[in-house]
Amino acid sequence: MKNILTIGLVTTLGMAQVAGAAGNTPINTPARAARSALYALDLPNALSQRVNNDDYSARVIIEHGFDLLEAATTVDALLASPRGIVVACPYGGTLTARMTRNVPHTVAFDWADCKLADLIGQVFSQSGPAEVLMTEASFRPQTLYGIRLGNSARDHVESHPRMAGFEYGEYVTRRNQRFAGIVPQREFDWQDIPGRFTYELTGFVETTQMLPDRNAGQPPSVELYPFVNYTYADHALLSRERTSGFDANQVWSYHEDIEFVWGVLGSRYDIPPRPNKPARSTTDEFRGLGLRAQNSLGGPPGSPGSTIEFDGKVQVNRYESMSLGCSSPDTFTYRTLVPPTTPPDASIGIAYDKGEIEVNGSTRLKFTGLPSPDGNPFNAKSQLDITSPGLAPLQFVVDAFFAEQVRAAAVCH
Repeated sequence: MKNILTIGLVTTLGMAQVAGAAGNTPINTPARAARSALYALDLPNALSQRVNNDDYSARVIIEHGFDLLEAATTVDALLASPRGIVVACPYGGTLTARMTRNVPHTVAFDWADCKLADLIGQVFSQSGPAEVLMTEASFRPQTLYGIRLGNSARDHVESHPRMAGFEYGEYVTRRNQRFAGIVPQREFDWQDIPGRFTYELTGFVETTQMLPDRNAGQPPSVELYPFVNYTYADHALLSRERTSGFDANQVWSYHEDIEFVWGVLGSRYDIPPRPNKPARSTTDEFRGLGLRAQNSLGGPPGSPGSTIEFDGKVQVNRYESMSLGCSSPDTFTYRTLVPPTTPPDASIGIAYDKGEIEVNGSTRLKFTGLPSPDGNPFNAKSQLDITSPGLAPLQFVVDAFFAEQVRAAAVCH
């Protein structure tokens, strides 16, 4: 973690190499043309959710650690205790913490079956180590320059018990992640964090949820089975900035800007074997090669709805959740010509009523709104036209939240 302050230099050197890091996949079949559109429809939202889940969850864990320290001791007392201070947790267990005197300060946390309450009052426990690097000697640092959840010997573990009256059982989340860079850190209050995040992320998050088996026309099974969601990152260099709020006229707006400069982000979902059902697993994996995704929405009544801009290069190594059956990766370069936008006052979905994206310099994805059957944004539809040199024009209908016609045409043969 001592080398993280060099990330600005690494970023500058790396950006010049990204553009030529991989050649584009030629769009010479209808299936490839459809896949280039499918990724443009799905990845802006998928990337946003993934990046926000990673750094948001890490910051909340650290924030709760600082909360416990602030309630029990002072920064001066912690600095004066080189072996650390042990703090009792609200519902049992302990948190041990140390802070180094030298700058940058390293704060080491170690939870031992530390029991806390979540936002709805459900008690859960945390165990395992974490570290942060910061320049301020404070329990309310403005910026962190590194976060490590877990270490080479142990993971950071959260255990949530089964809630009474619910069909699903307990779930356990194991984390071993390293964020190195600039991570704005504010008090956890459900508000957006001003400032740009820029960090390299490596590691994994594994959540095991005990769930019943379900069959049509039958009640959920009494037996519970372990369903596992595993997300991972391999030297993923990411930058994001998100702003939202009301202007002087009390008009709310939102904008998010994410750059996926290099590295790999992936996820795997493991479904266990159940009676008469075999085990299944799907993996999605993406490599950033200078990709940028922007999402915006809001404005006075009658303003355009949500808008995306999708630019740069991405390599899709695997996309098994879409059942495409592809054995080799796709690499496409995108350029937004007209930002795809949903109809006025529709803040959700991918049924864009206008927009145009260029792929690999010559393929065009053009969106046109279709008449709404009932004005309900959940039932909105749009028309997607794909033109590519050497291919017959393609046309699809895109539903509000899924492009099944595009997905079906994108299957590898």
